Amino acid sequence: MDKPKVFISHITEESKLAQIFKDHLAKDFIGMVDVFVSSDNVSISAGSKWLNDVDEALKTAQVELILCSSDSVKRPWTNFEAGAGWVKGIPIVPICHTGMRPVDLPIPLNMLQAIEAHEKVGLQKLYSLIAKQLGSTVPTGDYDRIVNEVSQFEHEYGVVRDVSAAVKAVVKLLPELEQIFRPKPLHKAAAGDALELTVDKMRPHLDLLQSRRMIDYALGRNKLVLATTGGGNMIELKIQVHDAYYKIATQVLGDGA
Repeated sequence: MDKPKVFISHITEESKLAQIFKDHLAKDFIGMVDVFVSSDNVSISAGSKWLNDVDEALKTAQVELILCSSDSVKRPWTNFEAGAGWVKGIPIVPICHTGMRPVDLPIPLNMLQAIEAHEKVGLQKLYSLIAKQLGSTVPTGDYDRIVNEVSQFEHEYGVVRDVSAAVKAVVKLLPELEQIFRPKPLHKAAAGDALELTVDKMRPHLDLLQSRRMIDYALGRNKLVLATTGGGNMIELKIQVHDAYYKIATQVLGDGA
């Protein structure tokens, strides 16, 4: 007889958080449940078609957990998987993290009983719900440890999200800077003149990157450039990208290929 299944819906960037919940649920419920995580090689059998396995897991799940951030709730696949659970009539629990709160969830997710991933009371409610579906007693979970692991993930995830937004904004304003933000750049520093208006728009993003210790930047002298087409007040801009950035560069801009 197959074990009851818990389906964890998440986007790729949340794979680590999904694994945290899978590991703790499997351990605390002493193997009484199968926990399906679509990014996990154990959940997805080797050589099988990913979509088929996801579809089968949704059909046989007794509980669905949806990892919810400001990023994931905008993704069509998240809403598709939530809809599948809704149609099946199984309990669906949105698990909010990294600044997302239950009150912030969009319709129809805000109609469900959501919890916050880093709050013990929410985790206790989650364990109680799963135990009810199993017809078992509520196991004693190591909630403090889960909270610590979730908080660490939220910090890392928040940093990547903020840095990614800032770098993409900078590159959009000054495309030639993409070369120093690539995962494997030829040069880690850049210097040159940029229009004052462009620099003004870039400064909040540069300040954020500097506050995260991803870069150092400096502004130099101003000079007026006259030209028949274009021109204006120019500012010298120098940027030095640190190794701390390159550790997450692939998550920000891809592999640079």
